[in-house]
Amino acid sequence: AYPNNINSSLIPLEDEQKLPSYILGPGDKLLIKVYKMKEFDVALEVLPDGTINLPRVGPISVNNLTLEEAKIKIKKGYEKILKRPIIYLDLVQFRPISLLVTGEVQKPGIYSMGLNRINKIESSTGGEALNINSKGWPTVIDAIQLAGGLTDNADLKNIFLKRNNSENHSNNSLKINLLDLITNGEISENLYVYSGDSIKVLKASKNDFKKLISKSNLAPSTILVNVVGEVENPGNQKVKANSQPISAILSAGGLKRTANINKIKLLRLNQNGSVFTKEFKYKNLTNGNLNNFSLIDKDIIFIPPTNWAKTRSSFADLTDPFLRSLQILRLF
Repeated sequence: AYPNNINSSLIPLEDEQKLPSYILGPGDKLLIKVYKMKEFDVALEVLPDGTINLPRVGPISVNNLTLEEAKIKIKKGYEKILKRPIIYLDLVQFRPISLLVTGEVQKPGIYSMGLNRINKIESSTGGEALNINSKGWPTVIDAIQLAGGLTDNADLKNIFLKRNNSENHSNNSLKINLLDLITNGEISENLYVYSGDSIKVLKASKNDFKKLISKSNLAPSTILVNVVGEVENPGNQKVKANSQPISAILSAGGLKRTANINKIKLLRLNQNGSVFTKEFKYKNLTNGNLNNFSLIDKDIIFIPPTNWAKTRSSFADLTDPFLRSLQILRLF
């Protein structure tokens, strides 16, 4: 079911009874050999109509066939001109794979992958990207990385790979446990993906995997947090994933003297459209009392001014027009 030119030692121990074999289609390149008949050896590409043109046999359709099914069909074609031909069929280059990645990934959508690719892992807001060069047949890990990586809410134990089985016109679904892959090195969980597959990453009910995800190459290494209010350099701050609020504040240059250190507020937009808010005291941010609270991409930290600073600002706004008038009168 796998290409013969792929190193077999790198192939995950996939149970082929659970997922159907690779299906041929336009763009696949095949190497066909006939035993002791070198003049019939040929490299062919599956045409847009799903056919290949065999020497002295003519066109035959291999679209939506497995390699074994195509081999049988090619053999029958050669039996018209040869006696008991022995056929060797290899897939030497596959067409770009198109598949759907949804759920708890940074950038859900349809992706196309070839043998050589660069998986760009970055947050949906475009933080610092981690580029991973990947070669060979694409896997579930490749697909997740190509979709920007996992979100903090991903459930490493509940990732589903779904594939259409053309043999019985049904859908096969297999549950993947990436936690075993990351913690125990279970490479068998990193299955190959085929064109037409779909991968869905479910949302975790708890935050058990956040730290593990942030330390892996399955998630962006940095996130963007908007720090506004009484800081030296307000605006978007690039901080490491899984950082605490103090990291974003220090990245913004630290607090101004006018900052209200007892009412620092964090705002977070939930997926359902509601807004989560949490209030901090600056001393709790710096003494390690919030080790269990981590920032996520797109968080907003607001540092309000003190009441004295507000009063001073209001007084300045009121008196500024009067002072400007005096300056103008002095000119005359």
